[in-house]
Amino acid sequence: MPKKLIINADDFGFSDGVNKAVEEGFKNGVILSASLMATGDNFDEAVSIAEKNPALGVGVHLNIYRGTPLSDKEEIKTLVGENGKFLGKISKITARLLLGKISSAEVEREWRAQIEKIIRAGIRPSHIDSDKHLHLWPSLFKAAAKLAGEYDIGFIRLVREPFSFNPIVIALNLLSGYNARVASKYGLKTTDCTLGISKRPTSTDALLSALGGAKAESVEFICHPSVEAEKDKLGGERTIEFEVLANKGLKFLVEQKNFEIANFNK
Repeated sequence: MPKKLIINADDFGFSDGVNKAVEEGFKNGVILSASLMATGDNFDEAVSIAEKNPALGVGVHLNIYRGTPLSDKEEIKTLVGENGKFLGKISKITARLLLGKISSAEVEREWRAQIEKIIRAGIRPSHIDSDKHLHLWPSLFKAAAKLAGEYDIGFIRLVREPFSFNPIVIALNLLSGYNARVASKYGLKTTDCTLGISKRPTSTDALLSALGGAKAESVEFICHPSVEAEKDKLGGERTIEFEVLANKGLKFLVEQKNFEIANFNK
């Protein structure tokens, strides 16, 4: 039997370029799943794309990292700067988390608003993850898992990357191992393996090589494509990922590796 591969595009709704990449990747039969940012500047356009392509699985890309929150800044003071926007730097957020200066109740309030905005738009979310994987911080993971259970969202991302010396991957794997019990407590499903953090899909060969090393029955390949360079840390790397995922022969090549491309709904 073929193994299950979910190529999931994060940051759906972030920009017009990301939205176009998701739609093109879906039409190419490769990107069948995307994580929608309720706080994204191009949220409405993303919802329209999802409506036109109902077979596209859409999840929630929880955000406390960048941009403008949905909640009033007075209600989430520990999550924002003086300008009322999210802090925009992992170092600042991590420092607050380590010092216990981020309120999990405020995180839950903001994330609840984001989930409800997506549901009000007519989308039934298939999964939950987050910008910069911040939901994996233990106190925040409990909030995310609780909300997933409350809103009947079946899957939550745990990072389970093959071993590497990448310190970020090591940290995310450790946090995910700790959080697995919480996910189980709330009846949430996860994939057996994740790819795309230590080995980004920067070429067809790189993507296929990563798949070849995945010893799992279900794999989530995390990607961040855009048809244009974005004004964030990923910048032009997004266009490289898009070019790989726009390869008309990629679906066939993936299937030759004994993978069936799917989403979290099937």
